[in-house]
Amino acid sequence: MALSHTTEPYFVAIIEYINSNEQTGQTEATEKFFKILSTALPEKQESIMNFNEKLRQEGRQEGRQEGEYQKALAIAKKMLAEGLESSFVKEVTGLFDEDIIKIMPQH
Repeated sequence: MALSHTTEPYFVAIIEYINSNEQTGQTEATEKFFKILSTALPEKQESIMNFNEKLRQEGRQEGRQEGEYQKALAIAKKMLAEGLESSFVKEVTGLFDEDIIKIMPQH
């Protein structure tokens, strides 16, 4: 099957599979791949660019969530060090019991 005659679902599946490089820190390789693919398949360029932008947005969102989580952990750690009850720390920070237990000061 010629690449230019590939169905949309198959095409998206290929891109998602190749995007696994993004998850392993191969961002530059993934960007290069998208550019080459756009050049080779101009009729699919819009789909390629939309998918690439979607991946970028998801990456930014994941980064924000991780940052918020790390900040909540830091705040909880300070609160626990000041002697506040773990139930109160959990309520204020929104962390789970498992998170609180991991950061509780050892006496």
